[in-house]
Amino acid sequence: MQQSLSAPLAGARFRRRAMQMLALYMAAGTAAWAAPQVRVLALFEGKALLEIDGSRRVLAAGAVSPEGVRVVSASSRAVLVEIDGRQQSLGLGAAGRFGTAPAGLEVRLVRDGTGGYRSPGLVNGRSVEWLVDTGATAVALSGADADRLGLPWRSAGRPVGIATAQGTKTGHRIVIESLQIGDLRVSSVDAVVLDGDYPRSPLLGMNVLQRLTMRTEGDLLILQQMQP
Repeated sequence: MQQSLSAPLAGARFRRRAMQMLALYMAAGTAAWAAPQVRVLALFEGKALLEIDGSRRVLAAGAVSPEGVRVVSASSRAVLVEIDGRQQSLGLGAAGRFGTAPAGLEVRLVRDGTGGYRSPGLVNGRSVEWLVDTGATAVALSGADADRLGLPWRSAGRPVGIATAQGTKTGHRIVIESLQIGDLRVSSVDAVVLDGDYPRSPLLGMNVLQRLTMRTEGDLLILQQMQP
């Protein structure tokens, strides 16, 4: 009689254990799906080639991958991807992980009254206030700011034509040895200096932003630099 009772009990315990293991497996699978690793392999106007958790996907703007990654917009400079309402802007070769906070330095910027994002920073150790400009191909400075920062743009710069809101102007292309936005530091950055007082604020362009991970959360712009 004891044997006939212990067998059903053992079977019940086994079934409970199996259900627990299944629940853990499903939870782990769900967590893995909720935090896909995304890497940008190629960029085009209106679409991007992404590697998502090891699988290559060509996604046009508005398309959603089987892993749940949606391409919001794409250009030859960057792709804006979204999952579960969280967005990240990634440049060519950049990687982002959703659902978890990757290790690295981070700067959080709040949108100001003009709709832009500003942050204190440094150029070769001297103070500036950056205006983040995703429409600028490169870092841009006025001649007045370049002079204040001690940049030899007149003597060492290479003349180039620059398209601005005021029309095409002649600028000087230089290389900034060290640039910081908050605690994020990049080196050997191409920049353009325009004679006069334009732009009124130094512009942090895509040649720097592509070297960082960029995402938005409401009115926050989050820039992150991955640790090597």
